[in-house]
Amino acid sequence: MSREIPPPHPSFQREGNIMASSAEEDARLDAAMEQAAAWYLQLQSAPADTALRDAQEEWLARDPLHAEAWALAAHAWRLSGELPAATPVLPAPILHRPATRRSRRWLIGGASAMAAGIALATLLPETLTDWRADLTTGTADRTVTLPDGSLLALSAGSAAGLDFTATLRRIHLLRGAAYVEVMRDPARPFRLDAGEVQVEVTGTRFALGMSGNSMNIAVAEGRVRVSQATEMQALAAGDSLFIDRSDGSWRRGHTDISAVASWRQGRLSVSDMPLPDVANIIARYRGGRLLIASEALRERRVTGVYDLRQPDRALRALVAPYGGTLRSLGPFLAVLSAV
Repeated sequence: MSREIPPPHPSFQREGNIMASSAEEDARLDAAMEQAAAWYLQLQSAPADTALRDAQEEWLARDPLHAEAWALAAHAWRLSGELPAATPVLPAPILHRPATRRSRRWLIGGASAMAAGIALATLLPETLTDWRADLTTGTADRTVTLPDGSLLALSAGSAAGLDFTATLRRIHLLRGAAYVEVMRDPARPFRLDAGEVQVEVTGTRFALGMSGNSMNIAVAEGRVRVSQATEMQALAAGDSLFIDRSDGSWRRGHTDISAVASWRQGRLSVSDMPLPDVANIIARYRGGRLLIASEALRERRVTGVYDLRQPDRALRALVAPYGGTLRSLGPFLAVLSAV
């Protein structure tokens, strides 16, 4: 599918590769804004902690971008009434680089700039991904019939590209999760690509999901062949495969066929998955941006079943056993933190 891409903003049209440098600066600002949100929550929960205040001031002094992110965030929070009046706020920052469209967004938004800006920071990579996608989803699942008659279901927050010809059937899963019921056609094998992983079948029912460094593949019917570089495994009905993309490890297992792509029935079943990856899957059903402000929560692995029809309740159930809580900072931003 071809799309007309608009010309770059004039602020990007400068000598050298300013688009690349601006993108790098924006990525650094995104990271700094996330850290500012985490500092805000810690300071709010312990306003009299002088050691914490000293640590935050050291963070501010470490990089001019930290001070800029804090000033932008604190200004927006104060205007929105989210920031206690006693919290110190730095003067409005002088930007240390040419203003880009994204940095202007932090300034223009007023009371909602922090929450909306962080949401936009997350959505920008997804927007770029969407240029390559033929199918996308928002906060709900979507099911379509493919050109060959196969059925494709995408979970919330997913994107996929299609490549169907007289000799080829291929889906490029760009993010999220997919469930496929493949029409049998031995002369035209069906392939699903997800990053560096390829799943090839002739006729079957299977699911593949991605979140963070986690990738899960499960087969409900028939057989599939999963390959990545020099690795290859064949899976049959009831088999599952977990791939940790952080270290490249593969872990084979078994699954209840009725639990394959359980998100289609409004529930998420996971086994020994990193908590952040599970939280991000659930968050796709609520929209906006989810931050995890606790290192302890980020290091947890979880097993359980969660109700995707009530994502906030599911997120609270996810972290409650580990002393965590969900805080909402407006419609665009939610934070998981330790109590």
